[in-house]
Amino acid sequence: MNHIDGIKKTAMKQLEYPFAQWLERAEALKPALHRWETPAAWLVEVHPDVAAWQNAAVRRLSPLPAALARMRFRKGDVLVAEFPETAVGRLHFRLRAADNYGDSPAWLRLTPAELPAELLHRDDAYTGVLNPAWLPEEIIHVDDLPCEVRLPRRYSCRYLRIEVLGSPGEIIFSEISITSESSLPEALPASPPELPPQEREIDRICLRTIRNCMQTVREDGAKRDRRLWIGDLRIANLLVHCTNHRYDLIERALYLLAGTATDGDILGCAFERPTPRAGCRMHDYALLFSAVLEEYSRFTDHATGVGHALFGIAAEQFHRAAQRWFVGDLARIPAGSWDFFIDHDSRLEKDAAFQALAVFSLQALLRLGAALGRPEEELRPLREWRDRWSAAARLHYYDPAAGVAVCHGQVSYASNAWMILAGILTPAEGQTALRKLEAMPEALRPRTPYLLFTLMEACALCGDRARLQALLLECWGGMLRRGADVCWEVYAPEEPFFSPYQDFRLNSACHVWSAGAAWFLRMGRPQQADDGRCFEKARSAAGLPETS
Repeated sequence: MNHIDGIKKTAMKQLEYPFAQWLERAEALKPALHRWETPAAWLVEVHPDVAAWQNAAVRRLSPLPAALARMRFRKGDVLVAEFPETAVGRLHFRLRAADNYGDSPAWLRLTPAELPAELLHRDDAYTGVLNPAWLPEEIIHVDDLPCEVRLPRRYSCRYLRIEVLGSPGEIIFSEISITSESSLPEALPASPPELPPQEREIDRICLRTIRNCMQTVREDGAKRDRRLWIGDLRIANLLVHCTNHRYDLIERALYLLAGTATDGDILGCAFERPTPRAGCRMHDYALLFSAVLEEYSRFTDHATGVGHALFGIAAEQFHRAAQRWFVGDLARIPAGSWDFFIDHDSRLEKDAAFQALAVFSLQALLRLGAALGRPEEELRPLREWRDRWSAAARLHYYDPAAGVAVCHGQVSYASNAWMILAGILTPAEGQTALRKLEAMPEALRPRTPYLLFTLMEACALCGDRARLQALLLECWGGMLRRGADVCWEVYAPEEPFFSPYQDFRLNSACHVWSAGAAWFLRMGRPQQADDGRCFEKARSAAGLPETS
């Protein structure tokens, strides 16, 4: 039995970790929520418009609250209120009978929406693959008028449609508002003053997205999923470092993920309510946990002890991956498996990207181990896997004649971006690959801002400022032009109704993994009297090697 095989067998035994202690630590770090009122600002009409995003446009009719004082509603009537920005919290309003005589309940259908098209298509047949209970709607009876109506469920919305299904004569609405909630304060951090107007607005929609999704855990989406995913957590960690420095929220997330891994497997996500529990398996995210842990530990100068506490279970993920997914130093993802994410694209061949992600994450864990002075016998197998997997990936996937990485005959941005980030391709080879990809219409492009963030990291590592800037403005500038005030989970200009879940109404329009542009705006932009090495500073902050 060779050295690494022995390590594998040991690792696959049930190991003892202080899961309960980690969950106690996560609970102790649970933040208090800030709350503030976000009153509805306009009475609007949503109407079809082929020139608008998703063929839905908004016409502002009257400012609120003044308009409602003059209006009476009865069965069959509808009002649509628009809030000044996408807000996350508890909806409430006041309701009374116009003649102050209510002899029966009011019956209302309430539809919160993040985007206008959700309201136009609210009654379409459901075609999604997720639980339709994610679609935001409430039908309520209000028995005692006048009263204040408060919805107990938290919603993420920019619009609220209220349809009167039944009423005791005419009724009057007033004081439509949402009590916004976040573990971050209402005020957003200031944008870098040197940013031009469009980039300053991009920065603000990223920061608003992060604020809205920072609840008692860092949720991926405030409307749908509402749980802690590792991929989103890495982007949130980078943004915390360059904006609000709320490292306690990242520490809580790391302990929650580790504490729910009671069989030794860190899963792709975790739930905090009603009691902490692990979610679904996502094997690339399990390895990426090490990158989040290393970045968090480095950003906090290793002062919290989290790196030491969780190093063992982070390393455990590689021992298990080596036995489960690697054959002859090459990753072999089971056909049709949904347990490896990389991107929302069922066409994507993921072996190369997953192997490169594993190398990238191993490098992070080895940096952490060196910084913490972990024993050599603990680091040796990790170093050997890194070297072997890196060499095998380069030999098997990199086509020097074509100048790009090719995975089972497929060329994709995912494979090449991760090969660059892992250092399997040199910065010069990475620049060539990125240039070649643009000339290959068959190359699979990112379907989500999550993978686009990885591609932009690859551009930064290669020193390709122009390409990074173009990607940033194409995606986030495009969202802005189409009316976004927060960052959308998916953005495909050529497919406005694209949804990984087969129904666009399930898409989250306020999603953390799409907020990563703020990292590049803050860490990778030249300052006055800059020495020309701004991207080296960004790479250093991300733990990446210099290009020279």
